[in-house]
Amino acid sequence: CLLAVGWALAVLGAAGPRWGDGDPEGVAVGRDVVVALDLSRSMLAADTRDPQERWQAAVAGARDLVAALRNRGGHRVGVVAFAARPAVLVPLTTDLDHADAVLAALDGHFPPPAVRPGPDGPDSGTRIGAALSAAVAALDPRFP
Repeated sequence: CLLAVGWALAVLGAAGPRWGDGDPEGVAVGRDVVVALDLSRSMLAADTRDPQERWQAAVAGARDLVAALRNRGGHRVGVVAFAARPAVLVPLTTDLDHADAVLAALDGHFPPPAVRPGPDGPDSGTRIGAALSAAVAALDPRFP
């Protein structure tokens, strides 16, 4: 009988039970990456090596980055688009398929309304400084 109890305790100990509070909200082991994508009118130029406009090349590059992050695993990605104003289109997420779908749906000729000029902001322009600030703000504050 003591031998059976000994074996049971050995198996239980090997299983490594844990008591108490669980770990805080899980965080991906990899890197946090926020892509800032320019959708201003200057990105409509067709001066790239391939027969495509600048915004198309930028979206293709961002999608390649998301694919590489997916292949490596464990990363989170966010997407900020900007023109006259920045907009966080995808907050940091491990759902890289969602980020890729949002990127694939972008159209430089019809940028999201949130990045277009508004009544309280500039009429046009490329607000890269504001976009970089939005990208930094989109990062996880637990990891400065």
